[in-house]
Amino acid sequence: MGEIAKIYGRCDICHKRKAEFLCDMPKFRSKMLHLKKENGATDYENSFKWVTHTCDTKICRKCSAEVGGDIHFCKRCMNKLRV
Repeated sequence: MGEIAKIYGRCDICHKRKAEFLCDMPKFRSKMLHLKKENGATDYENSFKWVTHTCDTKICRKCSAEVGGDIHFCKRCMNKLRV
């Protein structure tokens, strides 16, 4: 986990500690279709599947809320859930 924190940089909430997680709160879903060609290869030009886009705010351990397993929400998203 320490190697990932170096990539994330500082926490977007407190701006003090190193970020360890990205916020996993779902924001919206988009559709991507994945069709197969006759030869069995994926036809990326004409394909779709559902993709969930998340908040991805960089957060440290103190500014995050673990909601289950390896799922973390930032304080901003948690406040939106409480309203």
